[in-house]
Amino acid sequence: MKKSIVLLFVLFSVVLYAAPKVNVFYEYTPSGYTLFAANDESFPVEVLLKLDLNNLKVAGQTENILVVPPNSIKFKLVDLVAVSRLRGYSFDFTFEAKKAGSDTVSQNSITVTTEKDNSATTSQKAIISNPPEKKSVVISNISQEIIEKQRSKVLTVDKNNLNGEREIRLAEEKKEAEQAKLEKNRLAEEAKKETEKMEAAKIAEEKRLLEEVKNAEADAAKLEESKRAAAQQEIIEANLQEEKRKAEDARIAEEASVAEANRLAQQAEAEAERVAEEKRMAEEKRLLEEARLSEQARIAEEKKATELASKLEEEKRLAEAAKLAAEQEIIEANLQEEKRKAEEVRIAEEVRLAEATRLAQQAEAEVERVANEKRLAEVAKIAAEKRLLEEAKLVEKKRLADAAKIATISTQEKSIDLKPVYKVTGKYDAAFVYNLPFKKGEIYNIIQGYQGTVSHQDKFALDFLMPENSEVHAARAGVVMEVVNSNTKGCGAARCAQYDNYIVIVHDDGSYAKYAHLKKSTVSKGDSIKKDQLIAYSGNTGWTVDPSLHFEVFVIKEDDTERTVKTNFLQGDGNNFGILSEKIYYKRGY
Repeated sequence: MKKSIVLLFVLFSVVLYAAPKVNVFYEYTPSGYTLFAANDESFPVEVLLKLDLNNLKVAGQTENILVVPPNSIKFKLVDLVAVSRLRGYSFDFTFEAKKAGSDTVSQNSITVTTEKDNSATTSQKAIISNPPEKKSVVISNISQEIIEKQRSKVLTVDKNNLNGEREIRLAEEKKEAEQAKLEKNRLAEEAKKETEKMEAAKIAEEKRLLEEVKNAEADAAKLEESKRAAAQQEIIEANLQEEKRKAEDARIAEEASVAEANRLAQQAEAEAERVAEEKRMAEEKRLLEEARLSEQARIAEEKKATELASKLEEEKRLAEAAKLAAEQEIIEANLQEEKRKAEEVRIAEEVRLAEATRLAQQAEAEVERVANEKRLAEVAKIAAEKRLLEEAKLVEKKRLADAAKIATISTQEKSIDLKPVYKVTGKYDAAFVYNLPFKKGEIYNIIQGYQGTVSHQDKFALDFLMPENSEVHAARAGVVMEVVNSNTKGCGAARCAQYDNYIVIVHDDGSYAKYAHLKKSTVSKGDSIKKDQLIAYSGNTGWTVDPSLHFEVFVIKEDDTERTVKTNFLQGDGNNFGILSEKIYYKRGY
C-alpha cells in the first residue's frame, strides 16, 4: 500500500513537470482590454480562446487558436474594445493550452473579476464597471492525457530514490502553497484598490455631468436674458417710430395752415420735446426704481419734506429719519412705518387746506417750543458732561502725577512702558470701507454713535452693545502700536476712563483705529494684523455702564493732537456700505 502511494506521488510530480507553463493576463486600454500570454516553455504552445463578452467586441481577430512562441514574456493574443463607453462592460473567457503539434490539452476557465472571492476554487468571477489597470491570471493545470501517457514510465522509477523525491516534492508543494497564498492576497488587495478607483471614477463622472447641467441652465438663462433685452429694444424702437410719425403729422399740418404755421410748428416741437422728455424721464425713473429703490425712497422723502418745510418742520425730521432708516436692511419695517406716517400727514394737509395758515403758525410755534426745550436739555446735558469731563481730567491729572512720583522713586524697581510716538498722519484714505469689527452672523446695536451725548462729544466714535467675551475682529489690516490689557474694572463715571483696556492699530495710510472696553486682547505690540483677524474679546472696562465695544478711527494733526474721522462700513451681506447710525442694529452677513 505504501509503495502504491509513493508511485502515485512520483507520477503526479513527473506529470506536473511535463505540463506547459503558461501565464495569461490582461491590461486595461483606453478603449477596453488587451489579452496577453507568457510562455515559460522552450517550445511553442497553442491557445484556444473562448470569450463571453458584455458590451465588448473583438477588434481585428478572427482566429480563436493562437500559437504563443517559446520563452515569450508578453505575447499579444487579442484586443477587446467597448461597444458603448456610456455603460459598464465585463467579459469571461476560457481557453485550452497544449504544446504545438501535440494532442495533449490543458483546459482552463477564467472570469475577469474585481470582487473579493474567498473560495479556494480555480474559477473566479466578477463584473467590471470601470476597468482596472492590470490583472494577471496564472494558468498551471495538469493535463489528464499527459498523466495517462506518463503512467507507464513512472512504474520503472527506482525504489531507492522515492524517499528523496518525496521530500523534494513536499518542499516544492509547500513553497507553491505559500506562493499561491501570497498571490491570492495580492489579487484581493488589487481587487479592493480597483473597487475604490471605480467608485472615485463614478463620482467624478457624476460631478462632470452635474457641471454640464449647470452650464446648460446658465446658457439658457443667458439666452432668455438676451431675448428680454431684444424685446425691450423693440419697444423703444416702436416708441421712436411713433415720435417720428407725430413729428411728420406736425410738419404736414404746418404746410396746410400757412397763417398758423409758426405757432403750430412751435407747439408741435414743444409737445414733441415734452413727450420725449416725459418718456425719457419715465424710463430713467423705472430704471432707477429697479436699480436703487432705497435712493428713490430717499429722494421722494426729501421732496415731500421740501414742500412741507415751512409748515411742518417736525415732519421733515421724520422724513429725514426715514431716509436714513431706508439704507438699513434690518429696520426695513421702520422705513415703511415712517412712509405711512408721512402719507397720512400729506392726506391730512390736503383735507385741511383751508386752515393751512393757522396750522403753519401752530407748527412754527410748536417747533419753536420743541427747539427751546431741546436747547435747554442740551444745555443741561452739556453742563453735566463738562462736569464729568472736568472730574475725569482731575482724576487723570492725579493719576499722571502719581505715576510720575512712582517713576522717580526707583526706575530699577518698576519698568514703565512708555506710550508709543504717533506720527503725523498725511493724506489718509477717507473713502476706505471698513468691515464691521465682529464675526460673521452676529448682530449688535449701536448704543452711542457719532457726536454722542454721553462720552462722544466732538468725537466720531461708535459704541456697540456687546456681551462680555464676544469676539472682536480687526476692521482693517495694520500693525499693533499699543496694547493695554491689565485693567479689570469699569463704571459709568468719567473717572473710570483710566481703567480702560484697549488696542491701537496703525493702518498703511497713516490713520489709527482704537478698540476699547476690552476684557483681554490676543495680540501684542508690533504684531502685523490681517483684516478680520481675531484680536480681542469684549468686556466692560473703563468709562462704560454696560459691556460694549468702543471703535474709533483717528489721525494725528500737525500740532500732535488727535482728530477722529467718520468711516464707511460694509453692511448686510456685503452688498452695501455707508455711515453707521445710533440706535440701529447692524448684522454682519459676510
